[in-house]
Amino acid sequence: MDSNPLHKRRILVIDDDSLFVEIVEHFLNEKEVQTEAAYDLAQAKALLCETHFDLILLDGFLPDGRGIDLIPHLKASKIDSPVLMVTADDDQASMQKYFIAGVSNYVIKPVNMELLWLKMNRSYKEYLLEQQMVLQNEMLERYLDEKNQEEELARHVYRHLAQSTTKVAKGIRCHMQASQVFNGDFFIAGKSPNGNDLMMLVDATGHGLAAAISVLPMVSAVRAMVQKGLGLAHIVHEINQKLHLEIPDDRFVAGIGIEVDHNRSEVYVFNAGMPDIYVVDDSCNVLNRIRSESLPLGILGEEDFSPAIKSLPLHKGQHLIAYSDGLTEQTSMLYESFGHSEFNATLERCHNAQTILDDIVKAFNDHSASTSVEDDVSLCTVDLWRLHEEREIDIQHETACENGELDMNIKMSGSMLKEANTVSFLDELMRNISVPTPLRQKAFTVFSELVNNGLDHGVMNLQSELKNDFEGFAQYLEEREARLQNLEPTDEIRVSLQYKQITQSLHFDIIDSGAGYVPDPQNFANKDNLSGRGVSLVQKLSDKVTVYEPGNRTSVVLKRDI
Repeated sequence: MDSNPLHKRRILVIDDDSLFVEIVEHFLNEKEVQTEAAYDLAQAKALLCETHFDLILLDGFLPDGRGIDLIPHLKASKIDSPVLMVTADDDQASMQKYFIAGVSNYVIKPVNMELLWLKMNRSYKEYLLEQQMVLQNEMLERYLDEKNQEEELARHVYRHLAQSTTKVAKGIRCHMQASQVFNGDFFIAGKSPNGNDLMMLVDATGHGLAAAISVLPMVSAVRAMVQKGLGLAHIVHEINQKLHLEIPDDRFVAGIGIEVDHNRSEVYVFNAGMPDIYVVDDSCNVLNRIRSESLPLGILGEEDFSPAIKSLPLHKGQHLIAYSDGLTEQTSMLYESFGHSEFNATLERCHNAQTILDDIVKAFNDHSASTSVEDDVSLCTVDLWRLHEEREIDIQHETACENGELDMNIKMSGSMLKEANTVSFLDELMRNISVPTPLRQKAFTVFSELVNNGLDHGVMNLQSELKNDFEGFAQYLEEREARLQNLEPTDEIRVSLQYKQITQSLHFDIIDSGAGYVPDPQNFANKDNLSGRGVSLVQKLSDKVTVYEPGNRTSVVLKRDI
C-alpha cells in the first residue's frame, strides 16, 4: 500500500476557528492533500451534498450546533467517510459518546499536527481495509448465492434425470442410496420400439456431485439410443466413446448393461468393472455369475475398446442381481466390511427371489447401523420372466382400428440417407394407426435390419463380418461414419409399405442402389453365416421373405401371431 494513503485525497475541515483552519490547510497542502473548509454545520452539509470527501475533520462545537450532530446526517446521506473529532473537550464521557456515535478517532486541542497526521493516516487505512472487507464479503455472498443457484440447478437436472430413469417395468426393483446430496450411481431402464427391455446400472468414479457429473452425459444419450431401437452392443460402444471424449482422464464409469430380447428369447449381459452379476432361480440358488471382462467405460478409445457381451437363454424362473461396490465396501462400527461373504450369506438365507432385494437391504442396514454411508450404494434385481409376461399382458389389453388400409412409398437419396430416420418414422406411423403391438415390434426389428442393411451393406458396401466380432465393431462404426460423409446423389433407397387391418398383415419392400448379393440357398437358414446381413433374423420373424437378384431388393410379409 502507498506510504501516504491520503495523497491527492480530498479532506473537509469543519471548524469555526479560521486561524486553525488555515494552519491545518497549509500543513495538509504540503502533504499533497486537497482541502476545503466549512465554518458551521449548515455550510458543511451543503458541501457534503455537492462533493465527495475521503476524510472529515470535525470540531466538537460550532456556531449552529454540536459537531456530533453531523453524524446522523452523514448516516442518512449514506456518507461513510471516516470522521476525526478535533476539539478542546477532553471529557472522558464526551469521548465515549463520540465513539459510540461513529467517529473514527479523536484529537485534543491544542493540536500536535504530526500526531493529527498519524491519526488521519491510521483512520483512513482502517477505512480502506474495512471497505475492502465489505467488498470481499459482498463478493463472497454473490459467490455463495451463485453456488447455491448452481447447486439447485444441478439438483433440478439430477432429479429430472433420476426420476425419468427410475420409472421401471414390473419385474425390476432398485435400491439407490447416496452418500451425499448427489448420487454417482444411476439406473437407466427403457423399452426399445422392437419390444426389447434395456437396462444399465452405472457407478462413476468417487461419489457426490463430481461422480454425478461424470454420469449425466450418458443418461439422456442412453435413453435416446434405446428409443431409436439400438442394441446393447451399439449403445455400449457409443457411450464408451462419449465418456472417453467428454470426461477427464482420471474419471471413468463402471457399468452393467442388460438387454432382454423377447423375439429371440435371449438375454444379453455386459459387465465393465462392476462386481459379479448373479443369476439365480426362484429359490435364490446361484445358477451363474457373470464377471467383469471389460475395463470401465471411458478409459479406452473406440479402437481399443472391446466389450464382452454374454448371451443367456431366456426362460422361466430366472433372476439377475446387480449391485455397485458401495454395497460390499460399506463398513460397520467395528470397521468390518459388508463384503461378498455377507452378501452370499444373505443369498443362502433367502429362499424367495421376489424378496431378495429387501433381504439384502435389511442385512446392509443392520450391518451399517449408526454409521454413515461411505459410498453411493445401488442394488437392482430383475425378474426376467416377469418382464416377458408383462409384455404379453400389455399386448392383450390394447385396442386396434376396426378397418382400413395403408399404402405408401418412400424414396431417399444422397445425404438425406444419413439424416433421415426412416425406421422411427415408420414405427411412429404404425403407432398412430394402431398396428397391434406384437406386429409393430416385429416390424420394427425387420425394418431396422433391412433398412440398415440396405444402407450399410448395399449402398455403402460395408463388410458385415465386422459386426460379428465385438473387437471389430468399433472399426465398423468408424468406417460407417466415414462413408456416410461421402454419399453421392445417385445413392438411394426405395421402400414401400402396405398394411391391411382386416388381415393384420404388413407387406414391406426395400430396394437399394448397391451391387447386391446372392444368398447361398444351403445357408439361407443358417443364422451364423448370414447374421451380418440380418437375413436369419428377418426370416425368423417374417411369414415370407423374398430376396430378388442381384440381392439389392428384399420383400417381406409379416402377420400378427395368433
